[in-house]
Amino acid sequence: FDHTPHAKMSRIYDDRPLQQEGVKNSRWQGKWDPPKLQGGAGILLEGVYHKKTRHVIQDSTGEKIRYCVFHIEFGNACQRRYNSQGLEIEPSFSQAKLVNTGYLNSSYKSVLKGASDLLTYDEVIKRVRSPLVDYETPSHAHSLCLWGEDDVYSSVECEYGQGVRLKTRGDSIFIESFTKLDSEQRQFSANYTGGEKAGESWTDRVMGFKQQQETREEKGGGEVEEDEWDD
Repeated sequence: FDHTPHAKMSRIYDDRPLQQEGVKNSRWQGKWDPPKLQGGAGILLEGVYHKKTRHVIQDSTGEKIRYCVFHIEFGNACQRRYNSQGLEIEPSFSQAKLVNTGYLNSSYKSVLKGASDLLTYDEVIKRVRSPLVDYETPSHAHSLCLWGEDDVYSSVECEYGQGVRLKTRGDSIFIESFTKLDSEQRQFSANYTGGEKAGESWTDRVMGFKQQQETREEKGGGEVEEDEWDD
């Protein structure tokens, strides 16, 4: 791959074989119908790749549906948002301000003003909850198992520790898009056709907001009453 941040996005295909852990097989009561598990706006999630496994679902009609399951350690997440035409837009992300917490203005903390689309790990787990969640055991205590169709993702390969960004289909564990990130947390390769260009985008800014907050809290400085999204 070309790992430069402005490299043209392409499908993340690799000729290396999938690490074999054995294919898991599970039965599903009733006819397999993924859209019934995909209600909600969806989630934009960023984390660290651990491993990929394979899983076959067999429904009551005898049909077998094959999936690749990505074990992702949670980093950050936010709710996806759309306009009235159904086009995805930047999440309704609140402004932040620094609030004095110490004597003589010596200590500050960053506080959000209003509602935020940021989601915690527990909130994500609650949103994607379905019987399918129990079919796989996450590789890490703070991770998720996200499912992608085998015919799309069987050749997608990442090394352990690779930073990734995913979008889910509705509030579910099904993957709509899968993007690799470079060392500076910018996307450089993807398997979807959402129209985003490589390099910094609003998703980069959204997912970097939490780290910016933590940095300001550690330093105890920064601008007060500034909109985090003003360029």
